[in-house]
Amino acid sequence: VPGDHLRPDAPSLKGGQVAFQIPADLANAVADFARAESATTFMALIACWQMLLHRYSQKDDILVGTPTGRRYLAETEDMIGLFINNLVLRARFTPGLTFRGLLAQMRTATIDAFSNDELPFEDLVEALEVPRSRAGSPLFQHLFIHRNNTHGRWEIPGLKLSQIPLHTGGSKYDLTLSMLEEDTRMSGTLEYSSDLFEHDTAERITAHYVALMSRAIENPDTPLAMLDMLDGVEREALLHKWNPPATPFPDLHPHQLVEQQAAASPDAPAVIGENYALTYAELNARANRLAARLRKMGVGPGELVAICMERSPDLVVALLAVMKTGGAYVPLDPAFPVDRLHYMVENSRTKVCISQAGVVDRLEAGKAEVVLLEANDPSLEDGDASDQPPAGGLDDLAYVIYTSGSTGRPKGVQVVRRGLVNFLDSMRREPGIGRGDVLHSLTTICFDIAALELFLPLICGAQVVIKSQKLALDPELLLASMQQTGTTIMQATPVTWRMLLDQGWRGDPRIKVLCGGEAMSQELADQLIATGCEVWNLYGPTETTIWSSVRRVQAKEDAINLGYPIANTSFLICSPDLALQPVGVPGELLIGGDGLARGYFALDEMTREKFI
Repeated sequence: VPGDHLRPDAPSLKGGQVAFQIPADLANAVADFARAESATTFMALIACWQMLLHRYSQKDDILVGTPTGRRYLAETEDMIGLFINNLVLRARFTPGLTFRGLLAQMRTATIDAFSNDELPFEDLVEALEVPRSRAGSPLFQHLFIHRNNTHGRWEIPGLKLSQIPLHTGGSKYDLTLSMLEEDTRMSGTLEYSSDLFEHDTAERITAHYVALMSRAIENPDTPLAMLDMLDGVEREALLHKWNPPATPFPDLHPHQLVEQQAAASPDAPAVIGENYALTYAELNARANRLAARLRKMGVGPGELVAICMERSPDLVVALLAVMKTGGAYVPLDPAFPVDRLHYMVENSRTKVCISQAGVVDRLEAGKAEVVLLEANDPSLEDGDASDQPPAGGLDDLAYVIYTSGSTGRPKGVQVVRRGLVNFLDSMRREPGIGRGDVLHSLTTICFDIAALELFLPLICGAQVVIKSQKLALDPELLLASMQQTGTTIMQATPVTWRMLLDQGWRGDPRIKVLCGGEAMSQELADQLIATGCEVWNLYGPTETTIWSSVRRVQAKEDAINLGYPIANTSFLICSPDLALQPVGVPGELLIGGDGLARGYFALDEMTREKFI
């Protein structure tokens, strides 16, 4: 069962307890149902416990220990001593299994186990050759105890005995559930390992146990996976408390946000390359002239334009120009294998390709018409450079970007303009970027996070530094460039940040570190924070428009988590059957909201399967 903390190599055996009550009507219903199924209350209660462990652990083979007193032998009646032996009860969970079916399974398992309870648990472990570990008990990590005391007190000549609650502050197992039937009441106590669980988590487990028990008795023929263990308060929190409310964002196209900055600060530096730079006015004018050229070639809303260029300021010009026409760009990295480039051009059915001399030969554009751009291209210097009314709407595509193909052929993800604008507007606020910032871009345009690097600074009046891919791979050159350009914000994978630290980078308090693309380790986070930098963890799949969650990482945290969804984005953790999972229960992460892509290009069946 997933805990709040990592399992230690050697448990401390410290623990806590949570007490809870079973409502009288539910207790009676459990007993009545068990009796009707020729089972005992013990069998029904332990079946509910195994069902809960199955839901929490997502495992289909559940082993639970239970003690037996073995005081029924005549030879031991007059002997003083501990004769308790642990039995192991096994439950197998198959698709479509109902509680009625699980109870029948547990009835057989219980009768078989108690029929062979003379076998010492230690002998069972030895016979099965179970690997031993100091980290936990063999065969089972969870115990179930059921006591039935109809009187509450015992009296023998000269002595009266009664039970009092007692807790030693320890826990031999991960979780031990003790259920007590006393007179007309049924109560429970959950003992938990403090190494693994917090008190709040243990309280949630008991609440889910009672809820599952109630649903199972009410719906004994419903598949177990469909039984809900959430109450109204927890459901409300999962749906609304941890998902942000709707936030207004600009009703503009991405390129219009850049046009606003060009009008406000025309002479401010916008894009800095290795050999030349562009101001906001120059960037916008060149993009407008290229857009006019593309329109004459028939590019408009719904048209895809492939862009295969080396990293330079005119790469940004090309991206903006395509969006100004109402079309969508398909990014191609000239460093990619030729076969992959050919596949993406052919699969996307582009009619126009923007490229450069020295690169276009790798492209084999086929039937697509090629536009060659160079740094001193006269077509970008002369002619009408005025802004034109936007073509198409915000629900049109901004780009189609191909996944890595690690699980098969690369898939083209269709990202709409509304999602890109919402993303940029959310990132502008958090992690945050302003007019005085300098963002150093490292990422190939075939990785969707490049859109943050190339567009986010430009909608805020900041500067973007875009240099060759060689620089991004050489820590010495990269560090020199960061210092030379006065970089204040940079986005990279954990591998790149570790590469810089290994090179001897000591950080700069002015730099905002954006880390994503892979899981960030606590060790790396602590090293980055120690440099004085502000460190942010980012997460999101291509299908939900770049990053879907951001979170600032603090020093010495227990674990690096994903934080909360960005603006107008929702997160749900669901079972494979799409039931909302409670806190602490693993599941699939479903992401929705304005960042959701339109689907996969020319893959309708896969779109229906994934975009649910």
